[in-house]
Amino acid sequence: MEKNTENEREKKRLDFDIFKRTLAEYAEKIKEEDRNLAFSLTNAICRQGENDLIILEVSNKIAESEINHCKQKILSFVKQETGFDKIVLQVVCKQQELKTKIYSPADTYKHFKEKRPEIEKLVKAFDCEFEY
Repeated sequence: MEKNTENEREKKRLDFDIFKRTLAEYAEKIKEEDRNLAFSLTNAICRQGENDLIILEVSNKIAESEINHCKQKILSFVKQETGFDKIVLQVVCKQQELKTKIYSPADTYKHFKEKRPEIEKLVKAFDCEFEY
């Protein structure tokens, strides 16, 4: 009898791939009513922690706040769809600090060029000048 209960618990343990797929389904489901939350969930980086802990890494405080505000709805949807009843969701903000202040269009260009080198092609294609 005790062995059956243990096997049932193992079956109900979290399968990370199923969780990610279910989270994506939830984001798609709420896309029309709450685009910001759907965007935050779609762009969050999911990591599996100890036991049934799921860590969602987001890029800013607003996304962290949105997900934390709707955490119970998200968890209840995932639990209902998957049958995993012991999921713990933790939201972590991994906001990168800006190293330099941006004061001019040239500074903006330099900053975006560091983030996305492809911008250089656009600047050349449209013959833009940022340094005055």
